[in-house]
Amino acid sequence: MNLKFKIMENKIHLWPKGRLKLINIFTPNLYSSQYVENILRKRFKNQGHPILVSSGRVAITLFLISLNLKKNDKVRLFPFASHCVKEAVLRVCIPSYKAKISKNLVNIVYHQYGFINKNKTKGKIFEDAVDSLVKKNGKIFNSGGDFEVWSLNKILGSFGGAILWCKNKQVANKIKSIREKRKNYTNISWLLKLLSCNINSLNSLWYTIETYGGPVPKWALNQIVSDINTWDKLIKDRKKNYIFSKI
Repeated sequence: MNLKFKIMENKIHLWPKGRLKLINIFTPNLYSSQYVENILRKRFKNQGHPILVSSGRVAITLFLISLNLKKNDKVRLFPFASHCVKEAVLRVCIPSYKAKISKNLVNIVYHQYGFINKNKTKGKIFEDAVDSLVKKNGKIFNSGGDFEVWSLNKILGSFGGAILWCKNKQVANKIKSIREKRKNYTNISWLLKLLSCNINSLNSLWYTIETYGGPVPKWALNQIVSDINTWDKLIKDRKKNYIFSKI
């Protein structure tokens, strides 16, 4: 049997190596979360409202909090959902693989490793596209969801950060308000993440408190903007280096 791995029209799925440039930390910050969000809104033809958050896990927790879910409410996960996804959901409610599908159910669906999930389902849809590098003006919300998340670490090699896309402006503003109330947790978690680069024993502590964070710290925004400026070059390089394989 011959199988061909094809470059998707809108999305590339190859993770870059994460990096942190110290010069961006110590250079006076010229940017804000809103500045980054405005860049992305224009880059993707105003398809939604981008929200810059600390990580993909934080995006999931903020999304669920914005829905006013109760601790015993269930969220349906996709098969083989990672521990990160399950752990993020557990911060707010109950992750489930077998929750009965209904118009009120919250569903987390996925786009991973070249697979784009276009199957629409009932209920509120959150699209996990953390490793999908979408080309300029490429389509967002392929599963018809109201939310989608990208990890800047996975698609651009940033030290951290994620983009939570939201179709509804009012809901996006609500999530931003929740995000801003978590500044103190973010500063602590990013400091721990920075220290854990050289002190491995701090990794577990960082992982434990990281989902309580919210915005990207101001000192990290220079790096984020610098990484976003490499977006088109990354797409070009990955298409050039992508290997078509046959089994």
